[in-house]
Amino acid sequence: MLGRRFRSRLLFAIPLLGIFLVLMCLYSPVPFNDGISSVPPSLSVFPSPRGWWKRWWPATIDCDIQTPKPMSETVDTGEVYSGGKLDFRVPDNNGVGFWGEALESRYREAKKRWKDQPLEVIIVPHSHVDPGWLRTYEDYFEGSVIHILDNMVSFLNKTEDFKFIWSEISFFSKWWYRQNQDTQETMKKILRRKQLEIVTGGWVMVDEATTSYFAIIDQLVEGQQWLKHFTNTIPKHGWSVDVFGHSATLPYIISTAGITDMVILRAHYSWKKFLAKMKWFDFYWEQPFNCPRILCHMAPSDLYSFKHTCGPDSFSCLNYDFRRVSGERSESTAEKITDQNVELKANYLLAQYGRYASLFDHNVLLVPLGDDFRFNVPSEWEQQYANYKKLFDYIDGRKDWHARLRFGTVADYFDAVHARLQNSSDPPLISLKGDFLPYGDIYANARPSYWTGYYTTRPFYKKLARELEHWLRASEILYSFSKTIIDSKNNNILLKDYALLIKARQNLAVFQHHDAITGTSRKFVMEDYGQILHTGINSAMTVTSHLTQLLLMKRLYEGNTWTSQVYPDIYRTFWYNPSSKISVLPTENGRKIYNTSISF
Repeated sequence: MLGRRFRSRLLFAIPLLGIFLVLMCLYSPVPFNDGISSVPPSLSVFPSPRGWWKRWWPATIDCDIQTPKPMSETVDTGEVYSGGKLDFRVPDNNGVGFWGEALESRYREAKKRWKDQPLEVIIVPHSHVDPGWLRTYEDYFEGSVIHILDNMVSFLNKTEDFKFIWSEISFFSKWWYRQNQDTQETMKKILRRKQLEIVTGGWVMVDEATTSYFAIIDQLVEGQQWLKHFTNTIPKHGWSVDVFGHSATLPYIISTAGITDMVILRAHYSWKKFLAKMKWFDFYWEQPFNCPRILCHMAPSDLYSFKHTCGPDSFSCLNYDFRRVSGERSESTAEKITDQNVELKANYLLAQYGRYASLFDHNVLLVPLGDDFRFNVPSEWEQQYANYKKLFDYIDGRKDWHARLRFGTVADYFDAVHARLQNSSDPPLISLKGDFLPYGDIYANARPSYWTGYYTTRPFYKKLARELEHWLRASEILYSFSKTIIDSKNNNILLKDYALLIKARQNLAVFQHHDAITGTSRKFVMEDYGQILHTGINSAMTVTSHLTQLLLMKRLYEGNTWTSQVYPDIYRTFWYNPSSKISVLPTENGRKIYNTSISF
């Protein structure tokens, strides 16, 4: 009995040892040829996963990051909170948030110094595109996103002094596959001219509280691999402006991917008041172990929309959203900029910009210019550009105003900040450790809303996502193992497995969106996510079944046959059903079932 048990465990241990050695080899810096001569363009990412990991995901992190100046202070968010330094009182100031007389007085003093250090404003046009929220991922793409990207290519190609940023590669890749070669080349040209900046480069803008590190990395690798392969683009700046609080995990992960600076926005209102008081909205975000470090800009506004980003007075900001679409309801109170009103409008706008800029010693301000699914009609591109250009030209011509405004990207903002920091006598930026969770907001002078329910709401979907992570990881290990033992001439056997792996990865990735795994979307949208996850699980299980059979019975699969006879011992008929065990019912041809719990 003892000998039989020992042999059983030994037979189980040998394959595990082999898998371990294969994984060590997989992530080694040795050049690797995966043996697949061609992968369909709709499926291909990087043909050499090991080579990509070596080039873009360093095995070690260089902690000796050069900063413009030594940091003056280290701030720990936990100590700030426990030390009673945060003011949780609800502001009562007519809807201008943390702004009060003390900040207004500081702004007036700061404005006197513009002659020595002019105000520089980078206006960053963007469109916030959720891969699911009030409508499904597919509905948003067909109804809005495809038009935004079509308009973007057309307008940027003919208007070289206008710029734009984009973050969700899930939508960008879907649009790309529908374009002809000429349009794709035009998009590459716009990227080379740095008119368009891809920020973060993840498949989605991930939630930072309920996601696992595996899923965050998976969606980031999927998006950045796609970008590198199809556009030869490597993102350098992060953009996370709609997640419900910010963890310290995301800056750590994206910094290892080569991202040097990032923008965040939604933090608890007490943090906004504290950072405004201290002039700490720009800081170096560090881990508790001091490495790596990333320059982070927290936008002082409540949201990323036109109404909130120009300054503390949201009603004034509504005067500068120039979109006009016939029959469309809008909060905007903007008037077309003319020679008669340009001075008045420019003066009001500059006053709002100046107030927010006074929260930074370097006097450089980033202003997001956009909202949810904006720039979806051609006329908006013309309207926003023409009116803002007239304002910019007037302000630039007023040398006595000591201000410069221009369209730009996140890269342009950080370039300007770094230049100011290197040549400034102002205090150096602080270093910050910790996170900005939980998130709490206040709108329209209402009571505070704490965004903590989504940590546990709709738990079935969260569990389904973890199941997909499990099956995806298992299938990836088997795929890597299989590729090492199959002759290169037979690698076409694995093409379908590779396609299914990509499907599973992308389905898991899209669910990491900040309105998906959080459960903050509408019911029918969540049901659509459930089907997406179920499809991903089935794809990964199919790969696992096929490769298990392939490894056990290699001789049967030297041709092009792709029929599995080995199945998992669990199944789920529909996404909303719990998993069930498969009964062993022998058929004429037999049926092989493997034990997914790996118990004997």
